[in-house]
Amino acid sequence: MPKPIAVKSASKPAAIKTPVAQSKGIKYYKVIVGTFKAADEANALVKSLKGKGFQSYVKKLSGLYRVQAGAFDTKDKANPLVVKLKGKGFTPAIIIE
Repeated sequence: MPKPIAVKSASKPAAIKTPVAQSKGIKYYKVIVGTFKAADEANALVKSLKGKGFQSYVKKLSGLYRVQAGAFDTKDKANPLVVKLKGKGFTPAIIIE
């Protein structure tokens, strides 16, 4: 039986390399691939993403589990990842945080 992927807390987003440094006051264009009530569903999506070559991680926020595949300082930089994800059958969205 495969080992489940650990859920990372919101305070540890370093599990994914992003093109921009994390710092206070800067908003990011985050590529979100799914949000779930159950951690096992989020972990399954991360496993699927990683199997297709995408870095991703689970972030727990307000009782939900969000799967994030990247964070960028501009929407133009986030769009190529969105296109690649869609090309592999995922349904990503960009949020600003």
